Amino acid sequence: MDFLSKRSMDVTALAMDALSARHKALAGNIANANTPGYKRVDVSFEGQLQGILSKEYEKDDIKAQNSQIAMNNHYREVNATNLGLKYTPNAQTLGLDNYSNASNSINPKLLEDNYKDFNAQIMPDNEFAMEKQNGNNVNIESEMIESVKTGTQYSALSQLMEKGFRGVQDVIRGGGA
Repeated sequence: MDFLSKRSMDVTALAMDALSARHKALAGNIANANTPGYKRVDVSFEGQLQGILSKEYEKDDIKAQNSQIAMNNHYREVNATNLGLKYTPNAQTLGLDNYSNASNSINPKLLEDNYKDFNAQIMPDNEFAMEKQNGNNVNIESEMIESVKTGTQYSALSQLMEKGFRGVQDVIRGGGA
């Protein structure tokens, strides 16, 4: 994990926010374990984070392809100049047919804010456990296990963030690379 990358910090912050919401949901489930008719709730966010990362990796691919096109065009121009020729790129050699249009506009995928739609909400989870006679579907043991798991995940992400900020601090102070 690149601790100085904005993406790493952004995704980690989103995950921590979602884990915090999950912890609140689990605390509510535990508090209402004996409340008649109470239905368990949960926060599902992992799929959203995976979708964000997939879109961000797609951006990386576009940038890499654009960089390769630029590098190839530079080598073509240098080779043409060395041979005493004039290099005139066309839309295909510039890669405009694949990555942008002829007006050299930026690929819209590169401008998308993939983080804005992230929404970790507390939602009913009716499929988690069997209902008891009183209509409650909370299994206190499962909730306790999930609470510990969520706390451990949050703690690990918190330590990663701390390490990332420490790295930035070292660079600012002139002691890191």
